[in-house]
Amino acid sequence: MCSDDGDVLRHVTTLLPHSQVVSASSVPASRGVPYQADFHPTAGARWKLAMDTLADLIALGSGSEVIFPEISNCGARYSGFSLLARDLAARPDIVDGLPGGRSVQAL
Repeated sequence: MCSDDGDVLRHVTTLLPHSQVVSASSVPASRGVPYQADFHPTAGARWKLAMDTLADLIALGSGSEVIFPEISNCGARYSGFSLLARDLAARPDIVDGLPGGRSVQAL
């Protein structure tokens, strides 16, 4: 599960009580405020956000399916992050080509 709001992560665990919901990132409850906006005042915190974001993209891009809801944010129907993750999942060769991916391990 990847989200920029810890409240969403907690809500999903209640929707899927018989599933193990896993997240690569530690995300605080932000009450609908984009996580990246106000939570990273230091260079170290911004670096962690960048690494968490990449980890989320790789995790989602490695999946067989990316499920995401419609949003109401800046006039967009879907988040750009979700669309990027969906497109990565549709092209497994991209994620597999990263260091540690299946194509690298085959060498």
